[in-house]
Amino acid sequence: MPLEDDFCDIIKKARIGQAWSVEDVARITGLPGADITALERGDRPRDRAEVRALATTLGLRPGPLEQIVLEKWVPQPIPSIRG
Repeated sequence: MPLEDDFCDIIKKARIGQAWSVEDVARITGLPGADITALERGDRPRDRAEVRALATTLGLRPGPLEQIVLEKWVPQPIPSIRG
């Protein structure tokens, strides 16, 4: 079962929820604004450090975010209920 929101959705929603611009996040994380924009459009992060920097800045838990984006975590399917 695929996730409803993938990495790009999660980080963009977190940034917008805090009313921050891409430039705000770039300044805090030290990542280039163009890289953050690319990640929000679906590019894959280069490494774990990039994911951690974004997660920490955006108030997200780094571990689960790393699992989603780097380890391709997906939830287990829910068994059908017959009735």
